[in-house]
Amino acid sequence: MNAKNSTTAMLAGQQALFLQGIACVLESKFGFSIVAEVNCEDSLESMLEEKKPQWLFLDLNLFTENFYPILKKITRKNHSCKVVLFTDHYSVILRQKIEKLPIQGLFGKNASLQDFNLAMKCMAKGDRILTKPPQKQDGCHKTNGNEVTKDKKSHLVALSKREKEILNLICQGHSTIAISKQLFISKYTVETHRKNILRKLDLRSSTELVSYAYREGLVY
Repeated sequence: MNAKNSTTAMLAGQQALFLQGIACVLESKFGFSIVAEVNCEDSLESMLEEKKPQWLFLDLNLFTENFYPILKKITRKNHSCKVVLFTDHYSVILRQKIEKLPIQGLFGKNASLQDFNLAMKCMAKGDRILTKPPQKQDGCHKTNGNEVTKDKKSHLVALSKREKEILNLICQGHSTIAISKQLFISKYTVETHRKNILRKLDLRSSTELVSYAYREGLVY
């Protein structure tokens, strides 16, 4: 792809190998042009002002102190730049803070490449992807030889039989129309079920839903 027509991105973080991996994915999978790499907190704002990238992929480890005021300032001054964050220490509290900012994406560094690729396609269309923090597995029981955590079981119980059926079809890649024809229900009913599933699992998009369902063993 011609660099002049490429989507531009800036990478920021202290771990060079991690940044190289992100750069490789962005360039090879999505045709991005990396215009700058920053490994120092002090130069982040000036480089954003100079390069004016369309995307900023930022490792929160770059910050030595409270990152929130800096992120708030960055997103306010560079409102046209889509900001995607990565962290080693993902928690519910962190997500709650990030939700208050116009951040395009938030990922733990243990996210799979497949999940990130799917999320990038959605974020490129304008979707906001804030993945859920890992849940503590404080106990499990066995079902047909497979371990199922208490949290997973509670999620399954929360969904109705029809919702579980639709969840499986969504994860198999079926469209709303295809699901409606297969289950002999209207497309509006399918959409209602889809929205209810997202609400019950505290998810924001079908991409998050599919990734979460496979990761948590909610589909069979």
